[in-house]
Amino acid sequence: MEKIPIVKKIAAPWLFALLIAWPGHAEEWTVGIDRSRAGEKLLEHEALLLNECARPLETVVVERLSTVEISAIGRVFGIPPAAVRKFRRGTSLAPQGHPLREALWYTIWYEAYPGSGGAGRLTLRVEPSGSTIIEEKHW
Repeated sequence: MEKIPIVKKIAAPWLFALLIAWPGHAEEWTVGIDRSRAGEKLLEHEALLLNECARPLETVVVERLSTVEISAIGRVFGIPPAAVRKFRRGTSLAPQGHPLREALWYTIWYEAYPGSGGAGRLTLRVEPSGSTIIEEKHW
């Protein structure tokens, strides 16, 4: 059996308690959540394009994407394709038993208003099947 240093035994529970007790930490994700699109199906070719245009956890600037990929991203997010600035995707690391376990997420940075420099950010969470939207969050 591996010995766990005393620092890890003490630090891990205290760190967890600190994060939970930190004011506003638990509510942070829920601000800006919109579930009005929950259950909406993504078109199969759009879901494929979202998964093929970037590696997981890689932020891609639009200059590296094709016109077809940018158009698909715009349609999925409901943002004009010309406003999209960056794209990133990944898989939820929620713990076993959590409803978002292995859900897919896609985030775009976009021009929220002229001259904003890509200040808008929007994340979609999608079921693990990759075809049904769970929720979206405006940052």
